[in-house]
Amino acid sequence: MKFFYSLRRSSFYLNLLIASLISFGSLSSANANFEEPETFTLPEGRIVQRTVHNAQAFESLKNESARFQIIRNGKLITFGSRLELLSAVDVTNANVWSIAKDGIPLGVTDCTGLAFGLDECKSITNLVTGLPVLVLPDGEHIDPHELLNDTEGNFWYLSYPKTKCETSSEVCEKFNIPKGKIFADCQVNQVSPSGKTLFTWKASAHIPPEMIVKSYIPEGPRLNYLDLFHCNSIDLVDTENFLISARNNDAIYQVNKTTSKISWKLGGHYWPNISVRAVGFDRRVGKETIAQHDARYLGAGLYSYFDNASHTDKPARGVVFSVTQKGNVKVARMQNEFVNPYGNRSLCTGSFTKISQKTYVVGWGCSFNGITLFNAKGFPVVTLNFVATELTKDLFSDAPWILNGEDWGPRTNRALSYRVIYTR
Repeated sequence: MKFFYSLRRSSFYLNLLIASLISFGSLSSANANFEEPETFTLPEGRIVQRTVHNAQAFESLKNESARFQIIRNGKLITFGSRLELLSAVDVTNANVWSIAKDGIPLGVTDCTGLAFGLDECKSITNLVTGLPVLVLPDGEHIDPHELLNDTEGNFWYLSYPKTKCETSSEVCEKFNIPKGKIFADCQVNQVSPSGKTLFTWKASAHIPPEMIVKSYIPEGPRLNYLDLFHCNSIDLVDTENFLISARNNDAIYQVNKTTSKISWKLGGHYWPNISVRAVGFDRRVGKETIAQHDARYLGAGLYSYFDNASHTDKPARGVVFSVTQKGNVKVARMQNEFVNPYGNRSLCTGSFTKISQKTYVVGWGCSFNGITLFNAKGFPVVTLNFVATELTKDLFSDAPWILNGEDWGPRTNRALSYRVIYTR
């Protein structure tokens, strides 16, 4: 069995290598069947290049009605089913956004910038009309990593409530936080359309200190608090369960809403009776996911996430996996992976979405690359990249990223998008 699995893996990477060589024009005879890379300029001024990896699959995307949208530098940019540029709308001050059940794009706005792209935002706004849909009361905020609508029209979002450990505090003692330090919690919020709080859940009350990956939370000159969890996505499994991605735990958690207890955990430090047994992820145990984003439930027992592979020698990837019960143990088994066609990792942000039975899309976040469409077998079809690869040696540092004398700003500005949103 191991032989056939290894053979399948070898075949996958061989085909991936061939596809990448074709995309770069290295196989001249095969490249005759492929479009030449197309370069165009985004409305906000950045130059991008569209490279086709598989001509036949690329042509078949003509029949798709999918649209892909990103928010970048105050523009809501829409691409067609083959990543061709369609339109752009000014959405100044909008962050990560969601599509309401009636198809209206909603953005998180009125934000106060903090370190490393972490903002405290006050409003949810209709990006078409520019009118606020919900304004939070004083003392509350939305972290722009996530904004969801459930089937009842309620909003789900994250917040990072801060606590200064000045006096005796159960949480400060639990996580051994020195006096005078500030730490950021991870809070999941469900509110009604009128703003009434329906449900909250705090990571510090349910995740033990042993799950924190210490290397993620040193205080630096731009970060004045300890970011213990850095939750970056929520997804609803059903009416009773939801997923949380906690980047600074290298872990994905499934939580029962009724009991607030964690049902299972993938990745990160081992948690007896909670951590799943991971099978086929092709990474070391506990390293199935590194600094991940965008954990989603796909239905029928399948889940997905974007594995940044930050600070490793592995490429970033999208992952589809299943979770099943085997006796007293939950088993997570990787079903497929969608690997960066250029072999690059991703330092921050990113997304992975199933579009149809045939197509998946990855936004590579803070990476050398931008957006890739894949077929269902995990082979790349077309990629959209920034034309600035000669400068990517600085991508994984805090050093300025300079192009023709222009400072591109912080690392998150070097990402083509934080998240690629799929719509029709």
